[in-house]
Amino acid sequence: MKLEELSNLLNREDLKVKNKYDEKDKRLYLSGIDGFTVYLQELENNIIFVRVWKAWNKENPKNKQEQKDLNGCKMVKFKILKLLYKLNQTVSNNEL
Repeated sequence: MKLEELSNLLNREDLKVKNKYDEKDKRLYLSGIDGFTVYLQELENNIIFVRVWKAWNKENPKNKQEQKDLNGCKMVKFKILKLLYKLNQTVSNNEL
């Protein structure tokens, strides 16, 4: 399944997942998660790659991300993967 099709699927009225497909970078950005940047990218062999970043602290930008920030990224990634799994099972007939 292409990311454009996934974008259309996420725009359904019953799901209401805010997203934006960037044709230039071939990425599907998911919004609505405060403090995190989330995008999906299709790799070779139709593999979907999920990337999650925590927004940097503007008051102290020299510090590296702390373990709690990395744990937050893992939790967001888990929720995204859980959503994709649920969509795969119920809506897209295992095409994801």
